[in-house]
Amino acid sequence: MPQPQEQKKKKLTPDEFLKNLSKREKMIGYVAGFFVLLLVLDRLILAPIQDRIKMLDENITQELVTIKDGLMITGYRGKIEDEYKSMTSYFSPERKTQEEELAGFLKDMENLAREMGVNLTTINPTGNIEEAKLYTRYEIKLDCNGTMEALVKYMYAVNAQLKPTKVVSFELLPPAKAATTVRCTMTITRIFVTP
Repeated sequence: MPQPQEQKKKKLTPDEFLKNLSKREKMIGYVAGFFVLLLVLDRLILAPIQDRIKMLDENITQELVTIKDGLMITGYRGKIEDEYKSMTSYFSPERKTQEEELAGFLKDMENLAREMGVNLTTINPTGNIEEAKLYTRYEIKLDCNGTMEALVKYMYAVNAQLKPTKVVSFELLPPAKAATTVRCTMTITRIFVTP
């Protein structure tokens, strides 16, 4: 009688192998096969799709930030246009020469002094002209006299004009004995905005 070890082992085909399995073993095999199939589907199909969706979500988030910034800037457009319209009164309709702008500045100061009851004794440009890309700033120095009330009104009127004009400095000199007028030296600047 041949010994079991000496018997040649017979190779089983897949069909024979499945027929020899019990019902429980077959059920475990099917469940394991199902999970392996799900794992393969996840790695081959679902993972790339999820990665792509994640990348698209990040791109959408970046684009939303860009759009939000653009809308914020666009929201300022109306405010900028309104401010520009309010500043157009400062613009010269056409570009004048420095001499013309300075002459107009001096004439405005003389007319304003006459209106306020201030007597101008001297009015001279200081030669301090600052030119920038969008504006030119002129500076004048004037000596005047008048009542204290008239001088204060004059300084207020200079600062309150439409054109950006400002009294930069002033020096009041005491009146002579029994005089009612005060002498004053002022430095005034005006900016001419170029459109």
